[in-house]
Amino acid sequence: MIPTSQNGACTAAVCRFEYPKDGNRAKYSATISLKSKKTVDDEITAFFKEYMEFEDRAKLEGEDTVTRGEREKYLMQLRVISSWSGLTEDELLDLGRRKLASKISTKSHDCNQIFNLREHSEGIEINISKEKPDEFLLAVNPWVGSAGCQNPVRWPLVESVTVFIRAELLENGGIVLMDLPGEADSLKSRSQVAKNAYQSLDQLLVVTPGDR
Repeated sequence: MIPTSQNGACTAAVCRFEYPKDGNRAKYSATISLKSKKTVDDEITAFFKEYMEFEDRAKLEGEDTVTRGEREKYLMQLRVISSWSGLTEDELLDLGRRKLASKISTKSHDCNQIFNLREHSEGIEINISKEKPDEFLLAVNPWVGSAGCQNPVRWPLVESVTVFIRAELLENGGIVLMDLPGEADSLKSRSQVAKNAYQSLDQLLVVTPGDR
């Protein structure tokens, strides 16, 4: 129903699948909860603090294979921020070096559509309702799909996704399925998302290909 398993997809979000309690919902519907401006500001500020400390260390100690690998991880995250904010990497680095990283969300393109600018501690919710699965997938993909599905991308701003499906398993069993990000992500913040969700699980299943 949602393309969370593809490369560059919404790997940082928890995706829940449950039976709709509201009888008036469409056959396929979802609520996309976006991160609050404060959450994004805190994440970006922490990232640039860590990145600047790395740059200072690299200048003092020099670069080797390990350092170059670390740098690539930081540059990858920088590209992600650029992809949703619409700001260039040079613009982002300038704000980060001047310790103005919290200004990035406000300067981002379409900031009034992706952030609650009145209540910075509250996020925006996007509701999607469709009667056909292919129409639903098309509508939800820009929010949880791969990074190449649109420009600017939106998946890095997603806090959680709740998909409501009229499935017999979910209705009769009272089951709520949760699709969690992997723990081996190159970005620590993404790996932590899954760990934080473990305390709310009754059972944990690991799904992996069985071809080897």
